[in-house]
Amino acid sequence: MFRYLFDWPEVPTSSCKRMFKMGGLASGKDCLTDGDKHVCLDEPLSLAAAHDDCLIYSFGINYDWSFDEAARAFGCEVHSFDPSIDYPEGRRSDGITFHHFGIGRQKHVNIFGWQIYTLDQIMDILGHKGRTIHYLKMDAEGGEFDMMAQQLLDGDGEFVLDKVEQIGFEVHFKLDPNLEMAFYRRANRSVHALRQLGFNMVHWEYNKVVKERYLYPGVERPVSLLYEILLIKNGPDRWDRSSRGRRERQVIAALAKKALTLTRSLVAGKIRA
Repeated sequence: MFRYLFDWPEVPTSSCKRMFKMGGLASGKDCLTDGDKHVCLDEPLSLAAAHDDCLIYSFGINYDWSFDEAARAFGCEVHSFDPSIDYPEGRRSDGITFHHFGIGRQKHVNIFGWQIYTLDQIMDILGHKGRTIHYLKMDAEGGEFDMMAQQLLDGDGEFVLDKVEQIGFEVHFKLDPNLEMAFYRRANRSVHALRQLGFNMVHWEYNKVVKERYLYPGVERPVSLLYEILLIKNGPDRWDRSSRGRRERQVIAALAKKALTLTRSLVAGKIRA
C-alpha cells in the first residue's frame, strides 16, 4: 500500500508535450519560488481552446495571487478560495472572484470557524453545475484527500470530478503510519479510483521548502510528505460509478445485521424467561 501511494506522486504515468508554469513568487533567504503550478495544453484537454468558457478553481491563496492572476491573463474565469485569510469576499479584479470558504469531505464549520463545502456543493453555489473545470488548483493542507474521498469513496453528494480536466495538487501525506492507518487506507482507495477515472500524473517535484525525507514500510527509498504534482485526465475512464459509497453501505448493512441479531437474542431470552 505505501509503495503504491508514494509511487503515485513520483512515477509519471503519462506525459505532456506542451507544459508551462503559471504564477509563483520568490521569497525567503534562498529566494525559492513558491505558488507556481504546472499546466498542460495538450489535447484532448481543452484549456488551450477554451477561450471565454475557461474556468479555473484555485484553493489555497495565502495572499499569493500570482497563479490566479496568471490564469486570468490566460483568459480564464478564476474563482479563488481561502477561509484562512483576512480578505473581502467578492470580486478582486476583472475575472477573479474571491470566496471565503474552503473545500472538504462534508459541509461544516471547522474548529477554526472556517466554512467548508464539498466540490459539488461549491459548483452548485457558484452556478457552475454541468460546466467543465479546466484546472483545479489545490494547496489545501490535506483538503485534497478529503475532496477525493468525498467524490470517489463516499455515497453523499453529486459526483462532479469527471468535469475536471487537470489538477495541480500539493499532496500532503501524514507522518506516522502507525497512527494514521485509516488515512492511508482511504488515500490508497482514492488514488486507485482517481487512476481508474483516467487521471494520469505527468509532472512532479518535491516541495521546495520541506527538505526532510522519511522511510515507510515497503518503500525502498526515503520519501517526502509534501509533493507538487500535475494530473491530467487523458486516460480511459474505467471507474465503476456504483463503487462510490459501496464500502459505507456495506458497513451500515453489517451494523444493521448485528443489531438485528442482538435484538433477536434479547427477545429469545425474554421468551425463555
